[in-house]
Amino acid sequence: MIKTKRILLALALAFTLAAAPSAYAESPADAPAADVENAAAEPVIKVSGQQVVIDIPDEADHQIVVYALTGQIVKSLEASYGTTVIELAAGYYIVKVDRTAKRVVIR
Repeated sequence: MIKTKRILLALALAFTLAAAPSAYAESPADAPAADVENAAAEPVIKVSGQQVVIDIPDEADHQIVVYALTGQIVKSLEASYGTTVIELAAGYYIVKVDRTAKRVVIR
């Protein structure tokens, strides 16, 4: 029973974190010009092998947090302009960079 509650809690957290950025997202056609410029400056999160690669296009400091599906913080760091590579063990994770979040699978 407790294990089931933990799994449900972890899934709720995962969906909450993954869905949070969509509340702020709007299509570039509907957005004012200033918002389109800001949207272009959002970090890009990709998976390459057993690494998460985060491309940050601006000079601002960004908080990067990697969560396991259990809700546990696996890694937390700050990064600015350039490419940040995070090595992870096989599993399912949520990578959050400021307001941008993405579910990733490391095989």
